[in-house]
Amino acid sequence: KTLQEYAAEHGFQIAAAGIHPAADWRLQEHAEKPRYRSQLDRIQYPQHRNTTAGLHVHVGVDDPDKAVWISDEIRRYLPLILALSANSPFWNGFDTGLSSARAKIFENLPNTGMPTAFETYEAYRDFEQQMLKTGSIKDSGELWYDVRPHTGIGTVEVRIPDSQDRVGHVDALVEYVHALVLDLAARYEDGAAQTDLRRELLDENKWRATRYGQTADLIQPDGSTPSVGEIVDREADRLGVTGLKDMYDAESGAERQRRILEESGAAALREALLIEPRI
Repeated sequence: KTLQEYAAEHGFQIAAAGIHPAADWRLQEHAEKPRYRSQLDRIQYPQHRNTTAGLHVHVGVDDPDKAVWISDEIRRYLPLILALSANSPFWNGFDTGLSSARAKIFENLPNTGMPTAFETYEAYRDFEQQMLKTGSIKDSGELWYDVRPHTGIGTVEVRIPDSQDRVGHVDALVEYVHALVLDLAARYEDGAAQTDLRRELLDENKWRATRYGQTADLIQPDGSTPSVGEIVDREADRLGVTGLKDMYDAESGAERQRRILEESGAAALREALLIEPRI
């Protein structure tokens, strides 16, 4: 039984976006699961207003040091992934002017955003244990960075995309993340040196993706600022993926939401965010 079928039996439908465009966070009932209640008690206001929804992509990696190296290197590609996936222009019924309001709202939680480089599994594990021992987190799953080596299940987990209501866009993002991890794993195995990535420039690129989405220009290590479209063409050719170009050529999630609201109103927008059934 699919989630959609189960929901329908109980009078609900499933929608997906980085944020519900009209829901008021003050009126939402927080989940009763003990883990989530504990987080609410600890974090308070930022967690009360966290009505965001992200797409998390896991790719299994067979060596912990390799997983950390890949997590460090993949950071340079995360703003592109956010720019393509940006699907949350509205919050509490207000047009934020952003392409991904979710990205900024979620960053108000602790242990979020673009992580620093850890370089080795030992360094990451030491940090994780320090956070646990000091009571900063209850479990390793509360390290909510845009990418992390998931020590519990042996994956690299990319957490930066907004949720998608179109199945083809999910497929495109998963295809790209999987191809990136395979490419970076091969570079690690060939003994490639780690790229020196300034955290400040990574944050700037994330901001550009948050604000402008698919129309952003992103700063490259050589100082150039190609458009998202130019980077998509390069990455699609380099990795042999097809979904990125299709996703870029289609109307972005943020643009689509704004257009539907302007043309047809709020009810039509809510209807448009219902998840497409996979045929």
